[in-house]
Amino acid sequence: MKSSMAVRKVVNYGFLVIQHGSDVQPSKGHPSGGVAIILSPDARKAWIAAGSSVSHFGNRILAIKLELLDANQKPITVVLVSAYALIGAAKENISQEFATE
Repeated sequence: MKSSMAVRKVVNYGFLVIQHGSDVQPSKGHPSGGVAIILSPDARKAWIAAGSSVSHFGNRILAIKLELLDANQKPITVVLVSAYALIGAAKENISQEFATE
């Protein structure tokens, strides 16, 4: 069964947490299969300036763009990527699913 995926955004004390992962979590054990990027208030402004887009590839890779100014005040785009690789003890079917995402 393939789980559904969701992107969640939470603001706390001006910091933005962008989370991406499975909506379905195991009934026992710890949650798994998700990634996040935490942005400071200034980084949050740069993310908004870049269009507030969130890209995801499967439930273990998340990417965002920031629009910043270089030393000469010229705009530059920085792409931040957060990825979570499987551990060696992962079940074979989960490893295969990860490899094909």
